[in-house]
Amino acid sequence: MKNQIMCAFIILLLEYVFGQYPSDLSELEKSIMQEIDSLNVLIYVDSSDRDCNEIVSILKSYNIIEMKVVAVDIAENEQEMRKSLRRLTDQASLPYLFIEHMNILGKPQKIKELHENGYLRRLLDEAGALNKPDL
Repeated sequence: MKNQIMCAFIILLLEYVFGQYPSDLSELEKSIMQEIDSLNVLIYVDSSDRDCNEIVSILKSYNIIEMKVVAVDIAENEQEMRKSLRRLTDQASLPYLFIEHMNILGKPQKIKELHENGYLRRLLDEAGALNKPDL
């Protein structure tokens, strides 16, 4: 299952990089792909969900250079956005966390584990997303 998800995302990313989107993508899906490509860290959340808010707090603790948080639940097109994110990632629920164009798959608990074991910091650092302290 993970390989299928990764392959689908890589195909979408390659098509985007070479200037083409699959013909069956909606305008919203194209917009989401452009946003994913333009930011080092992007997270789509439900602002009323405690776990989503905890993940955002964890990310804010890293002093990320540029991060965008999109509250899907207050978007005008909430249902269409949820459907598009589900279709693009093959992930059923929020949050959708993208670091350097890659969807960090997993439920909030998995993302918390990545944080606790230091792997989330490593991903952010390798993506060039962290502010470096002045020496």
